[in-house]
Amino acid sequence: MKWSNLLSVVFVLTVFLSTRIAPCQDVKEQEREDSLSLIGDPAQSSLTSSLDWAGLNRPPRTNNTAAPSIQPAPIKILIGAGHGGKDKGAQGFRISEKDLCLRIARMVKNELQLQPQTVPLEILLTRDSDIFIPLKERVRVANERDAYLFVSIHANYSPSPKPRGFEVYFMNAEASDDEAVKLAHIENAGQVNTVKPDVLSIISDVEVTQHIGESSRFAETMFRSLATAVKPNGRGVRQGPFTVLSGTRMASVLIEVGFVSNPTEASNLRRHHYLKRLSGAISSGIVDYVDQVLRKRKPLG
Repeated sequence: MKWSNLLSVVFVLTVFLSTRIAPCQDVKEQEREDSLSLIGDPAQSSLTSSLDWAGLNRPPRTNNTAAPSIQPAPIKILIGAGHGGKDKGAQGFRISEKDLCLRIARMVKNELQLQPQTVPLEILLTRDSDIFIPLKERVRVANERDAYLFVSIHANYSPSPKPRGFEVYFMNAEASDDEAVKLAHIENAGQVNTVKPDVLSIISDVEVTQHIGESSRFAETMFRSLATAVKPNGRGVRQGPFTVLSGTRMASVLIEVGFVSNPTEASNLRRHHYLKRLSGAISSGIVDYVDQVLRKRKPLG
């Protein structure tokens, strides 16, 4: 074969093979590019390979953690156990008023801590032992501790063994009756009331009127609670010039839980289950009054 003919054959074969191989290379190159477009940048493939691909398709998570609620400051309730120390109070049938009042005050504190509360309460005692605290000092403590309610607990006495029953008092320079005047004199025990009736009448402004009104409503609420627990032993709601309530800046009441001079009542006041009924009623009266105020206005104070 001549060299010219051989070269012609080689040329034809070269052209033929180039037209067959190029499309295959193009297809492979396209497949490679397509695969890269699905996978992404090779430099990022190692980073994305460790991710949860199913998670990437989910909507972004919202923070369902509720913001911490701001708890209201506790409402301070001051419970005053009458008398104490050198001041024994009324003496009846195997009962000393100072010991009875302290026992009830402690029980009221315990009952309040068990009561369902709309708002948190902080229970304070004027005394938690057999010590003497002057009446005006108790008022100062109530004001300085910024108490919202003040309850002073006492027991009554009469020269006659017949009188019996509980009473609820609130502070007013004008006593409701002669009996309230006598009781105020006994409970004041010679400790001078620094707020004289004539002075109180001069400063009978909106603040004084509001204070008396709040104390009156508190006394009514307390009386209803006690009357429900120890009916029909209530002697009513009264007012008088009590030193221990004079000058307080919060709704304040004085409770005479019963007559230690009455044999039957004195017997009841020595029994734990009766005192538990009394203390439970006093604590309920406190909670009921706080709830009444909450329904009318917020916040308290």
